Amino acid sequence: MSKPLWHTFKGQDNAAYEALIDLRYRVLRKPWNQPLTSAIDSSDAEAIHTVAFVNSTLVACGRLHACDTLTGQLRYMAVCHKFQNTGLGAGLIKHLEIAAQDLNLKYIQLNAREAAVVFYERHGYLNQGYCFTLWDRIRHYKMTKTLNPK
Repeated sequence: MSKPLWHTFKGQDNAAYEALIDLRYRVLRKPWNQPLTSAIDSSDAEAIHTVAFVNSTLVACGRLHACDTLTGQLRYMAVCHKFQNTGLGAGLIKHLEIAAQDLNLKYIQLNAREAAVVFYERHGYLNQGYCFTLWDRIRHYKMTKTLNPK
């Protein structure tokens, strides 16, 4: 794999945004027959997005939005199937945690799919337990992390 090119931006006014939505949809929604609109929400406009390109193709994306003045939430973490287990997920976490620290956030929370819990635990997130089942099929677990001060 060529070295990824990382890009972090705020909001929806970016050339990468359309490709980001497409990747979210293909990885996180389409396999469960969900509509494209389920890959977008109202927080996108104010959120921080991180994407990775390999050979000019967007292959990974994730989003951070502030819940309050201390806590941010990671959502829509997706890596193209061909590039999973290559370190891109870890890169997303790293870039989004830096963005959270730049916003002076102290905590990160997320709702991890059951299959991703161990991945997040390897990156310092604590499993707080089951929180919901999406589409009656995908169990999610609340996970949290305290960020180190800059």
